[in-house]
Amino acid sequence: MAINWSDLPPAPANDTADQRATRAAEGHPCLRCPKTATTAYVVQTEAGPRWIDLCKTDSDALVAWLHREIVVVELPTLANPSPEAPSSPMDALAEFLSTR
Repeated sequence: MAINWSDLPPAPANDTADQRATRAAEGHPCLRCPKTATTAYVVQTEAGPRWIDLCKTDSDALVAWLHREIVVVELPTLANPSPEAPSSPMDALAEFLSTR
């Protein structure tokens, strides 16, 4: 299932920690599973800023995934592009959010 960024709720262009905490406390569903989200992220997309609401498990998985992508995948692919590498960071994020 691909993520259509424009389907996600619009987020403020200049979000604050208070806005993210308020969003997380509102009880939105996690984007990746049926649990209630406990973390809210703002992602800058081609459709504008969008909320990504995740439960603790998926938030932790996102942070771990980002560390792997940035340290292990992104740096080597700068020197040695791989044909299976996502075409953009947003495509990679969409792929992560669409799988579980």
